[in-house]
Amino acid sequence: MSQSPSTCALDRQVSRREVLRAAGAALAGAGALGLAGCGSGGTTGSASSASSGSASASSSSASGQPKRGGSIQVAVGDASVSENLDPQRPWNQNNAIYVPLAWETLILMDAAYGLHPALATSWSSDPSLRRWTFKLRPGVTFHDGSPLTAEDVVWSIRRLFEPSLASPMYGPIAAVLEPKHVKAVDDHTVVATLTNPDAFFPLMFATTGTEIVKAGQNSFPLSKAYGTGPFRFESFQAGQGWSVVRNDNYWQPGLPYLDEIRGVSIPDPTGLVEAVTSGQSNLSTSISFSQVPIVRASGNAKVLDVPAYFDSYIVMNARHKPFDDVRVRQAVKLADNRRLVLQSAYQNQGVLTSDTPAPETDPFYPPSLGVRPQEITTARELLRQAGYPNGLELTLYTSDLLGGMVDMAVAFAQSVAAAGIHVNVKQHPAATYFEQIWLVEAFYTSWVYRRHPAIRVPTTLASYSAWHETQIPHTRVDALLAAAQATPDPALQKTRLQNLLLWIANNDGYASAAFENMVLAASRNLEGVTFPQAKGPSLVGAWLA
Repeated sequence: MSQSPSTCALDRQVSRREVLRAAGAALAGAGALGLAGCGSGGTTGSASSASSGSASASSSSASGQPKRGGSIQVAVGDASVSENLDPQRPWNQNNAIYVPLAWETLILMDAAYGLHPALATSWSSDPSLRRWTFKLRPGVTFHDGSPLTAEDVVWSIRRLFEPSLASPMYGPIAAVLEPKHVKAVDDHTVVATLTNPDAFFPLMFATTGTEIVKAGQNSFPLSKAYGTGPFRFESFQAGQGWSVVRNDNYWQPGLPYLDEIRGVSIPDPTGLVEAVTSGQSNLSTSISFSQVPIVRASGNAKVLDVPAYFDSYIVMNARHKPFDDVRVRQAVKLADNRRLVLQSAYQNQGVLTSDTPAPETDPFYPPSLGVRPQEITTARELLRQAGYPNGLELTLYTSDLLGGMVDMAVAFAQSVAAAGIHVNVKQHPAATYFEQIWLVEAFYTSWVYRRHPAIRVPTTLASYSAWHETQIPHTRVDALLAAAQATPDPALQKTRLQNLLLWIANNDGYASAAFENMVLAASRNLEGVTFPQAKGPSLVGAWLA
């Protein structure tokens, strides 16, 4: 199978709730690592099928052959009354579970950044990296029986530009494409002609928030929640629960195995775990690391542990003082004892990083960065130079959106105190965190699923990002990313992305000690849960032993 010379740097190794003012996760099988099914410079690869149940980072080892039938219940810790069924508005863990049951993306990404065919069977670029062609899978139908065509894909891509959608993918895609330049050539071919070269363009369509919807559809009531996925919606009540049932006309033979999947809201962290250990539910969203021994001791449940799955971090918003001064941002980063945070908050269940959106094990991690030691003296001097000789008093907002997030904030506060940075940790309810804190306050915790740096950076860190969290008025990130996108040379791509991540580590308002493992509680007989990159856990191939 051909690999794209423009993207072979991907060969190795890694949403959100609506913003009220605007609105604001199925792994596939066959193919080599890298952009499997992808070609450029006139070469094209393809794959005839995909397997949504194939695992890239599964913590569930199946015993025996999958069994057909049965239903399961998912205990959800972060459901919100603001949710809806729009698959292109990624919000939280709940949404990241139910969306890919009913809707699908063109491409799927594994834990090593390899791309695999889903609704698209192949993708290729011309030598300039400006003209990308996607071939669609024939014979796919939506839940209402209508066929998937290129017009649906064109509509779905153009919809990402709608201001009312406030898509996290607006930043990455608008930087290289105008809506009028994505066109249907025939029923199963889509061509996108870019304004700027982008070797990483297909990565967008393996990311949550780029699910394909029916042409012309902008609203998604339960009665019209039509996707192409293995399940169709039976019920949905925002903030409370949902249910999906098997799609008997799904394009992948033999899938899904389950007859029904239900989601139920359990916002209390203790109750979330008890729902699984008691047998009432079969799976939870993420739990705190302190709850892992409880699950293991129950005898009725097991722990699914996925390394470095969450990019969980602290935002310093440069629109607010004191974070408009780069010396303050640098001081905060240097004052952090990241090994202490990893041990105390995550119980060593994570991978260290140094204030850049990639763990140290990532192939694009800057080799010169290493893992920063805590540098109290330097941090104090930077604060003095910035006009804070007596240190800082800060309020850090956080929430139990993820297991370990509140603990991370507390450990961070304890860590930086030695530099005279006194942090008051204020916990906010998860149900309104993204409406009232995120993108609003000066200092807060945030998270996304781990993503390839070429997609992760323009999602929240480029000047044109729809979710520009750090709000630093610069174009340096934009220029460094564009340089990486513009080359077909894998080695040069890697070097340029490393330079980009290094600049972020040294200058931006992104602070992170470690990428957090995702730990879930699951019933002992639940098998087939997989963990595609840039999305949530996939239950497409789940089954009951």
